Amino acid sequence: MSSIVTLILAIISLLVAAVALVTALSARTAATQAQGKRVPQSRVVRRDPHGLTPWVIYNGGKISDISQLRTLVDVQAAEAGWNEPHYVSTTVEYPGTKQALEAVKDGAGMVVAVGGDGTIRNVAAGLAHSGVPLGIIPYGTGNLLARNLGIPFEDAGEAVTVAFTGNTELIDICWVRPGGQLEGEPAADFVLQDSADPQIADEGEHCCLVMAGIGFDADVMEKTDTVLKQKIGWFAYVLAGLSQAYKPKMEATLQIGKNGAKNDFPASTVLFANCGTLTGGINLFPHARPDDGWMDVSRIASQLGLVGYLELGIRLLVQGLGIRPRIPTFNVDFDTRRARYASIETTVPRHVEVDGDSLGEASRLDVRLDHLALQVRTP
Repeated sequence: MSSIVTLILAIISLLVAAVALVTALSARTAATQAQGKRVPQSRVVRRDPHGLTPWVIYNGGKISDISQLRTLVDVQAAEAGWNEPHYVSTTVEYPGTKQALEAVKDGAGMVVAVGGDGTIRNVAAGLAHSGVPLGIIPYGTGNLLARNLGIPFEDAGEAVTVAFTGNTELIDICWVRPGGQLEGEPAADFVLQDSADPQIADEGEHCCLVMAGIGFDADVMEKTDTVLKQKIGWFAYVLAGLSQAYKPKMEATLQIGKNGAKNDFPASTVLFANCGTLTGGINLFPHARPDDGWMDVSRIASQLGLVGYLELGIRLLVQGLGIRPRIPTFNVDFDTRRARYASIETTVPRHVEVDGDSLGEASRLDVRLDHLALQVRTP
């Protein structure tokens, strides 16, 4: 075996070990981190559930048998004073937005989304500015929004209890438009147009509750094997990341703010974050809060492919342990700015992802923050 092959295998082993170590050490503090990001009580919305009907929108592609969960939901809803829940499944054609709009129109007192971050963001798109709160029962691989809000993601019964007995709090939404530019100033009360076939894509914007990205981050989401993800969970993302680590950087132009200056730079990936905590409690954006009226816009540029990402992993490991040393940067650039609006243009189209869902390729992204647009049930 050649020395270069040995070196590559050693780097891969170190990267995998670093990820595993981050997961093990950060798991103990993940709940505490999420609790620290809770929305201030002044933004808690009180609501009497009596006489109101909850809708339960579940991912029909992931949950073939809803009977066990339905028993948990029905019992908790009755005990908390809600009417009998109404159940509806998502489909490939309608992944949750249309069903949420129908729930609002029908007078639902709450909409409970059952699925991963993709299902939750699609349901949330139909609830924006509706005054109807979103309950979350995590049923995915990452469950990132649940992690950031302190919602239990390993026990469905506990998540059901939070949905029906917890607080109703306000959080921000990021709206992502691939390919085209937003016209005029962002609307203060964005809602989907009422049409016979409402879809968020008709408006050209996609709801983002956790994080959107273009470049390496989206390449990983695009290349992650769905079947493998179901078998080994988040580690499937690590394997996909190893296969994409040496992809060339993209030449990009970033604008922060509607009238901000445009900056040209090379980047491996650019992220737009509404929340900061990732799988395993890794805190990528320590200052990001889902209710503060800002999104964190970050450029990451790995100079030596896998070596750069290994360095980034070590920096995140140290950061996740609560240590803030001045570590010199050798192989990776990682800088973050805060914004309410940002746009990015790339010289060639690159993959785009929103909350873990791949949206295909685009050469431009416009992202705006919609402050306190969504009511969510939290502990």
